[in-house]
Amino acid sequence: IPSSQQYFDSSQLGGDNVYPDYCPMFELYNNGDCREIYDGQSVQQTVDLTGGLIAQNSKCAAVESSINGLLTSCYPTECIKDVDGDYVATRLTMYRNYQRTLFDVLTCWADESGQAKSLGYIAQDDYKFDTFYCPDFERICYDENPWICNGHGTFYDGNCVCSPGYFGRDCSIAYTAANRAVYDDTDSLSVYDSVVCLADEDWTFTEDDVNVGVLSLSITLNAASTYVEDNIRTAIRNFVAIVTEISLCDVSVQSYVYDETAGTVTASVWYYTTLTTWTESSASVQSSTFFALKLGSAFDASETKIADGTHEDNVATANIRSVSVGFAVMMLFVLFVSFV
Repeated sequence: IPSSQQYFDSSQLGGDNVYPDYCPMFELYNNGDCREIYDGQSVQQTVDLTGGLIAQNSKCAAVESSINGLLTSCYPTECIKDVDGDYVATRLTMYRNYQRTLFDVLTCWADESGQAKSLGYIAQDDYKFDTFYCPDFERICYDENPWICNGHGTFYDGNCVCSPGYFGRDCSIAYTAANRAVYDDTDSLSVYDSVVCLADEDWTFTEDDVNVGVLSLSITLNAASTYVEDNIRTAIRNFVAIVTEISLCDVSVQSYVYDETAGTVTASVWYYTTLTTWTESSASVQSSTFFALKLGSAFDASETKIADGTHEDNVATANIRSVSVGFAVMMLFVLFVSFV
C-alpha cells in the first residue's frame, strides 16, 4: 500500500479498495437482504438450517437450539393491528420441519421484543431448532416503514402507496411494460402468498375438507370504540389465526352480522389448519388474544365443525419425545444387564 495511504504499522494492512485510498470499510454481504433471492444455494441453506424463507416481507430473526446453537435467518414477518388501528404484535412464519411443506406462524406481542419463545418441540434431526427470538417491535411496526409494503412503498390510509418502479396492492410487482400488460394495481406477486398460503385468494376450501374448522363466534363490542367493519373483520381473522398459529390467509369470515342496537357481531369463521385446532387451544390464549386485539368486552365461540389438523408430513411431537425417553430407558437396561 502506498505510504500516503497507510493507516497501520504494516504496509500490507488496510482496506481492499483503491477508491477510498485503501481505508478499511465495512461491506455488506451481497446476499444480506432477506427480501431478495440471489442464488439457489443461499436460499436452500436458509431453508435447510433454520426453516426460513426468502420473501418480499421477510426480516432477519434469531433462532436457537442445543444442536445448532444460535443462528439467524430470514422469516416472513408481518405487523398486526388491533380494532383501533394500532400495531400490537408481529407474526413470524417458519417451516415446521425438515419436510419443508408446512409452516407455523408464531406471534410476538408488542411488549415481547427480544424475548426467547419456545416452539414446543425437541430439536432433533427433524427439527433444527426449538427457540426463536421476537423481533424489535418498535423498529419495524410503524406505517412509515417501507418494509410494510415490501420495501417499495408507504402504508397510508389502509393501503400501500408504491414508490416509483413498483405497483400492485402490496408494491410487489416491478413496473415494466411486460408486467403492466398482465397485472393491475389490485394484483400481487407475493412469494408469501404463493408459498405459505394454503387457501387461494377466493378461499375455495369447503366444509367437507377434513382440515377445515368452522367457528361460530359472537362478540359484544366495546361501547367506546368506533365501529369500522373492515377493522372488525380483519381482527376476527387475526384472532383465529393467532390462536391456531396459522396464516391470516387461511382464515375466512364466511358470514357476518352486525347488530347496532345490541352492539354485537356474530360471525361464522372458517379456517384451515394442518396442526393446531381451535378446540385444542387453551381458553387463556383465546381470551388474551381477544383482548389484545381490542375486539370487544366479551365473546362466545364454539366450533361447530372441528378440524382434524393433520398432514402426512407432520412429525408427532409426542412420538419424538417418546422415542427419546424410550431410547434412554433401553440404554439403562443395556447398562444394567452388562453389569449383572
